[in-house]
Amino acid sequence: MNVFPEIATLEDEPRKSCSAAESIATQDCLINRAVTTAGMSIVWELLRYGQTSKNCVSVNLETGEQMTAGFP
Repeated sequence: MNVFPEIATLEDEPRKSCSAAESIATQDCLINRAVTTAGMSIVWELLRYGQTSKNCVSVNLETGEQMTAGFP
């Protein structure tokens, strides 16, 4: 199943940087932690139960709300 087929046609952003100063200027504090925690909840479910009904997690960066979507 291809949930987001448009991903294959997205252009890479050549201006990305590993610079701490640039990262701080372009993203909110702890956003990496929020995204990682959301993703790890699915990984933990896979490890603990051997399966998951979720196929993605969306994180609203303004509110911090996390929403999961399951397989149809």
